[in-house]
Amino acid sequence: MSYIGKILVVLQLVLSVCLMAFAAAVSTYQTNWKAKTEAVQKQLDAKNADYAKLDQESKAAADKFNADLKAEQEKAREATAKASQLGQQNTLLTAENKRLSEEAQQKSQINTDLVDDSNARQNEVKIVREKLKAALADRDEQYKAKAALEDKIFEQDTKIERLAGQNKTLLAVNQQYRDVLNSRGLPLEIEDFQKAKNPPPKVDGVVMDTKKQKNGGDLLIEISIGENDGLSMGNILFVYRGGEKPKFLGKARIMGITADAAVCELYEKSGLVEKGDNVTTKLN
Repeated sequence: MSYIGKILVVLQLVLSVCLMAFAAAVSTYQTNWKAKTEAVQKQLDAKNADYAKLDQESKAAADKFNADLKAEQEKAREATAKASQLGQQNTLLTAENKRLSEEAQQKSQINTDLVDDSNARQNEVKIVREKLKAALADRDEQYKAKAALEDKIFEQDTKIERLAGQNKTLLAVNQQYRDVLNSRGLPLEIEDFQKAKNPPPKVDGVVMDTKKQKNGGDLLIEISIGENDGLSMGNILFVYRGGEKPKFLGKARIMGITADAAVCELYEKSGLVEKGDNVTTKLN
């Protein structure tokens, strides 16, 4: 046999062995594959059963989730509405809080003002009390002074009453003296007496008017002669009515005088004096 034939025989033998080994391997693989297939089928069935169970559980969970989701959504809507309501309430509470804060500030300011006013009033009351105390002390002093003054007034009143009695007596005496002077045609006042010591020159006039005194005293007459004619206060004049037989009517004392006229008080009357009667400083 040739070398190539030997190689081919060996090659054929190797190939046969390989073919047998491949056939055995294929047979073994087929056996293992069937067993694995059955095992896989069992696993697949178990997985399908598990899947169905899981699908049911998933559906149940989905239904529960949807129900829970719907409930949560409802709660969320309620919470949103409540949040909106709470927001409105919060806005109202914020405004109310702001108002209360402003009122608190105003009340605080009012309280501060009241405290300041109270302090001011307390100070005023203190000042008034001090003034009242001083006024009471001054009143006491014035009361004491008043009592002393009343005592002095009483003493003075007593003296005045005594002096009034004396004055009344002196006035009565003085009136008696005046009546005597008047009856004698003498001036009643010292100044008039001093003036009357110098008798006026011979001068004649007429009665211009007559008037009764309000106190019921002697008649007053107004004459047409005065200081320019040499007359002065206290001068005595004679009043008469002229004619063929002149009639003496009384004496008149000058009580008031001007340059060209005088007012006289009539006394020692012996007749009714009328306007147009004559007056003179000296009778013939």
